[in-house]
Amino acid sequence: SVMILLPSRNRVFEEAIVAKIKAKKKDPCDMKLFDFDDVSYRVFIDPENKTKMLISFEASSWNETRTKGGEDAIKSKLGDYVKDVTDSKINFEVNFEEAKITERAEEIGENFGKLRTLALGGPLRVFANALASGSSPPEPLGLQLRRDTYMYIVPKPDRVAVIFALDFPIASDRIIARQVLTEFVDVKNRDKKLAGTPVVGFSVEPPLELQSFTIPSRSNTFLGYFSIVLLKNHVASSKIDSAIENTIGFRSYLTYHIKCAKAFFHQRMRAQVKSLLQVLNRAKPETKRGAVKKEIMAAK
Repeated sequence: SVMILLPSRNRVFEEAIVAKIKAKKKDPCDMKLFDFDDVSYRVFIDPENKTKMLISFEASSWNETRTKGGEDAIKSKLGDYVKDVTDSKINFEVNFEEAKITERAEEIGENFGKLRTLALGGPLRVFANALASGSSPPEPLGLQLRRDTYMYIVPKPDRVAVIFALDFPIASDRIIARQVLTEFVDVKNRDKKLAGTPVVGFSVEPPLELQSFTIPSRSNTFLGYFSIVLLKNHVASSKIDSAIENTIGFRSYLTYHIKCAKAFFHQRMRAQVKSLLQVLNRAKPETKRGAVKKEIMAAK
């Protein structure tokens, strides 16, 4: 089986924006979309003023990622459209009367499609840029990436360690996740072709990199810590975007494949039940053709 690498862009959100920009007739719109990592978007075109499109981005971790690189990362791509920024969300305004905006619709839509990665990956980008340039890195950072996941970023002179503290409220999800994460580590250690890829690790106890953090007590739904170590060659100018997108998207990647695994198990179970029912049906004794039905007459 092949595991799917989720795209960093929200295609539905991106296509909706492109369609609104390219539409010859600007119709009123009030659309809300949801994404991984507790992210949501809103696209609004006021019936009273259809020359502008308002876009809002919200995330449960925005108040933490905003000041640590998230806002700067967004403004580097979409600064011309930022209207205002608060601790709960960021608002954009797209003017349909802007010169050549239709010609740039695809580019604008692609940048908006990356909002989640830009906002949540902003802090990691700060550390990755420092590693790539050899400059002094910021202090180690810990933040709640989503309701069930903490993310720690720990810089060293020659590397950046990204550690996810993973919580799974559903017991079956924990079982599958543990197997997937263990396999990640085993394959990395076993396959020589992966020697140049980031080092990964999985443990129930906090790794040594977290010694400087005060680790909160974990509930019985806590699974463990998964580490991804990025070296300088992983964040070179041609690779930095991919490294950040794949690292930040790892929790969503894991969740997606847990759901896929459960769907596969259910499909296999249904197929097995169907096969068993067919066997049982064939095992029923058949009445012989032409058999005479005997009737016992009660004596009078």
